[in-house]
Amino acid sequence: MHLGWTSWIAAMSGTVLVAFLIVRRHALGASVDPVTDVLKIIALWCLLFVLLPLSVRRTLRAAKVHMSLPLVAAGLLLISVDAVLVVDPRGPGDFGRIVGVGGLAFLAAGLTCFALGLGLVPAIVAHARTRRFLIWWLYGTLAFPVALVHAVLRRARQPAASNARQRRTRALVVLVALFLYASATLRNKLLLYTSPPSDNQYCLVEPNRSSTASPSPPIANVPRTVPLVREGGTIDDASCLNETGIFGIVRPTTIGELRRTLAFARAKGLSVSIAGARHSMGGQAFVEGGLVIDMTAFDQMTVDPKRNVLTVQSGATWKKVQDSLDPRGLSVKAMQSVNPLTVGGTIAVNAHGIDHRVGAIVSTIRSLRVMLSDGTLLKVSRHREPELFRSIVGGYGLLGVIVDADIEVTANEMYELERRVIDYREFPNLFESAIAGDDRYKLLYGHLSTAPHSFLREMLLYTYRSADRLQESIPPLQEAGYVKVSRLTFNIAKTGLFGRWTKWMVEKYVLPHVRPCYESRNQALTAPEACLVSRNQAMYSSTDALKSTVKHRTEILQEYFVPRDKLVGFIDALRGALVDKKADLLNASVRVVHKDNLVLSYANDDVFAVVLYFSQSTSSEGNADMGQLTRQLIDSAETLGGSFYLPYQLHYTREQLRAAYPELDVFLEQKMKNDPSGVFSNRLYEKYFG
Repeated sequence: MHLGWTSWIAAMSGTVLVAFLIVRRHALGASVDPVTDVLKIIALWCLLFVLLPLSVRRTLRAAKVHMSLPLVAAGLLLISVDAVLVVDPRGPGDFGRIVGVGGLAFLAAGLTCFALGLGLVPAIVAHARTRRFLIWWLYGTLAFPVALVHAVLRRARQPAASNARQRRTRALVVLVALFLYASATLRNKLLLYTSPPSDNQYCLVEPNRSSTASPSPPIANVPRTVPLVREGGTIDDASCLNETGIFGIVRPTTIGELRRTLAFARAKGLSVSIAGARHSMGGQAFVEGGLVIDMTAFDQMTVDPKRNVLTVQSGATWKKVQDSLDPRGLSVKAMQSVNPLTVGGTIAVNAHGIDHRVGAIVSTIRSLRVMLSDGTLLKVSRHREPELFRSIVGGYGLLGVIVDADIEVTANEMYELERRVIDYREFPNLFESAIAGDDRYKLLYGHLSTAPHSFLREMLLYTYRSADRLQESIPPLQEAGYVKVSRLTFNIAKTGLFGRWTKWMVEKYVLPHVRPCYESRNQALTAPEACLVSRNQAMYSSTDALKSTVKHRTEILQEYFVPRDKLVGFIDALRGALVDKKADLLNASVRVVHKDNLVLSYANDDVFAVVLYFSQSTSSEGNADMGQLTRQLIDSAETLGGSFYLPYQLHYTREQLRAAYPELDVFLEQKMKNDPSGVFSNRLYEKYFG
């Protein structure tokens, strides 16, 4: 190949590359880091089409070098462009807004060129000028690493065809090229694993364009008094597994608008579902063909500091609540472990958190205002309409719309974070003997090992104890400083056993050094290793670390409740089931829940909660496998006298549901009494009661 031809190929390829990037520039928004990817492509083009051909041409002086480098370069170029434009993190089936077949062909062409080009390298090294060249080319294409090592060893045994300097130069050029490409690829993978999705949660914001879900037909003459923020289309929840066609979405801002919305639904015969942040994972926030009432505009709150009572509308997120309470020196008593969820959603599922003394949210509720399906606005509590109260809390929005709530709050205090590594069998006795009766312990949770060598046997126990020494001040809330580290470890954990071992090692040895802690001057002088955290800060956790751009997989929660003396037996059964099913368990935590008196109570006694966070395939096969595992774990919990949580995927049977929730008929009686027309519904209700 003459220099003129090399220059011609370089110029043409550069022109085509720039033109392609200009034409497809809108698709670069799908990339994790589009600027870096463009620079990577241009750098590869310069290296492989200009510098490398000239360098290798001069050092190797092999007749067939010109066959190898264009193929390698074309392959690397196509794969690089493909990484930016063909793979769209918004969902499977969308190849960077290129037709699916074209995208696959583009990727196949790149991989083929790349394989053929690499295959030529060992062929040139071993037999550049012999008749066995084609055999070595095929050998290198099918098994490049083996062929390359074989060729290098074979060449080393042959008489030197060039001096040592030429051989070193040739090796250096090849190694630099491979190193640069590997480094760029690794950096992109690192960015992919540490970057959040381009949307807050894409399956919540934008319908899946490849979905087979059918939107409901529009209803004529929708009155102006009920404006729809969206008509028709589909909706999903945080699992990205329940896309459902709906009539539309209404976002009322006043009591009057909410009442008119319910009147419209009754007149049109529409089923109504209540939605907040939509983090329940079994379609509890919507129903096929139904009208979704989005309550997120109901987000006002006031605080009575004399009574330590927060009056908050149901659409407010717990983050907004915490941001409002913190400057007042107050904190919530009970909430789930993350704060992007809404107050109404938490009450509807009776969520619990890490305060082992308080338990679930129901223990902190003074009263609720609820709108029934006929527009009646009621105030309910333990003493006023008690049966309706104990059905509304943990009632999944099936009896009425929670408008606002009076919730007890407490003082924001400084706690000392303690962390210990224990055997899981030690936890029940340790809790009963040393923690439950000690009023200095305020918050508690445990994480079980996901590493293969200590799977569900080792536990990291986190406790927050009242700080004994005088504190100068309570620092303001701050966002977690280890979100990227956590997101990276969670995504690595999805890659297999080694990934889950890495995740556990990071949590065990790295995260303790990057957690946000506060030291007062006095504390720093007396106990320099202490970690002080305010109550609000300890409960101020987002879902940012759990979001990723990894495609074709989703993360789902499951939760099981077992009597406290049965925890060890349940974890042993859990371990066996997960190993047998080869489930991708990313996290397992243990919390404390107290007996309550709700109709749909998941805690008919004092129990330990085992919260499981899985990664699963979004395919139908992946969902079916998770369904089998779920039913097996429910049987294990119920055999031990335990139960399971309803806000998650609807894999359980009716028999399992009745066994875990013995007052189910009482709930259905309340449903008939307070919603005789069956206006309120969701996918949970349609599957098991409809």
